[in-house]
Formats: sequence, structure tokens, C-alpha cells
Amino acid sequence: MCTSCSTTSGIPKPCSRSSSWALAIWKRACASAVAARCTGQPEDQLRGPLEQLVIDLFVAKTPVREIRLFDNDEFLTHNAFRAPGAPSLEELREAPKKVDYLKRVYSRMHRNIVAHDVALGADNLHLLDGITFAFLSLDAGDAKRLIVEKLEAVGAAFVDVGMGLELDDGSLGGILRVTASTPEKRDHVRQRISFSSGAKDIYASNIQVADLNALNAVLAVVKWKKIRGFYRDLESEHHCTYTTDGNMLINGELR
Repeated sequence: MCTSCSTTSGIPKPCSRSSSWALAIWKRACASAVAARCTGQPEDQLRGPLEQLVIDLFVAKTPVREIRLFDNDEFLTHNAFRAPGAPSLEELREAPKKVDYLKRVYSRMHRNIVAHDVALGADNLHLLDGITFAFLSLDAGDAKRLIVEKLEAVGAAFVDVGMGLELDDGSLGGILRVTASTPEKRDHVRQRISFSSGAKDIYASNIQVADLNALNAVLAVVKWKKIRGFYRDLESEHHCTYTTDGNMLINGELR
């Protein structure tokens, strides 16, 4: 149980801090069972190749109040090879919007999934109001900078993920990145997250590395749960990288 919880006759009371976290996925509450630590406030999930994995593996299977999805892309054949599950040929021919496809699938086990078929930008950042936590998985650029600035302005914590791949002598090497930002620590964000569109690496060639996508999503969600107090977090790192060659997992930006 976290230090801000108290009990009466063995019955835990919720953290006083929990009401201040609107997550774009869940609100923290302390309970005697660790699995009950998190109950639902809204969580936000912003577009990108990891969005299907984050919602499938973890978020839709937690007691969060609301899940918001943002993406204006269609769910096409190459997405099926990066996403969990197995969409039917009929679904692929339909070419639904990603957010609509994900909502249709995961509404079978989770209420209050809100699909926004939009690309976030200066004219619609109000859609992020009320968020307490967000997962970011999108290309660098002005839109990303505006989203980060909005999340900081509303006091939301977030996790941004990235992946860089290179092909050398016929085999791939890569580095996965998970960068967290919380109200308590944001001074590293501009150094760790790129907002300038640079040269495309091999990932942009549509190479299929679903396993690395899944690992990146796992690391992001583990960090989310550490921020929420579900997992112990002695270092409170706000940045980590995983390098495929050598299986190196390195923490940085300790609070």
C-alpha cells in the first residue's frame, strides 16, 4: 500500500492524490489488493504504430474509466502485421479508420472507449482537456510539439516512445526509447524527445518488427504503472533505452 493511504479496521482508503490525476487512462486508488490500485479516470492514447499493442495488451484490460484514441489513418494490411489479433479479410477490405477498428474490437471488454478520427493540431487540442496521462506514439514535428505543450499545460503525465532501426550486413539492429514526463520532472523532455522531422530510418520502409513494437509497448505501460504506484519504482527514471545488440536496458533522467 502506498504511503499516502490509510486504513480503518483494515479497509484501505483511497489516496488523497488520486483525484488530481485524470490520466488519459486511469485514476489511481489504493486498495488492499495490488490489482485494485487503479480505477478509472480517462486515459489518452495518441496515434502511432504501438497504439494497437498498448490498448490490447494492457489498457483495455485495466479498470480505467475512459480510453481516448486519436488517429486519422486507416487500418490497412500492413497495420494488421503490426497489430495483435487477426483481422478478417472482410475487415481489411473495409479499410476502417484505425480508431474505429480498435473501438469495435475492444468495446467487447471495456466501456467508454472514445474514438477521435482526427489528427491532433492547433485547432483541436481542446480534445485533450481533462487528461491525466497519455501515451504518445507519433512522428516528430510541430503537431507533436503542440501536443506535448498542451499536456504540460493541463498537468498531465505522459510517456513518449520511439524506435530507431538500422540494417547492417543483412541483419537489423535497433534502439527502443521510452521517455516519461510528469509534473514533478519535465526538464529533460526537450533533450530526449525530438520535435524536428529528420531523415527516415529503415522503419519507415514498412519493415515488420512486431516483436520490437510489442516490447516498446510493454516498457511504456510498465512505466505508466510505475508512475501510478502499481509497481515499485526506486529510481523513478524518466527515460530508458533498450538496445537489441547486447540486450542493454539503460535508465536515465532519475528524479
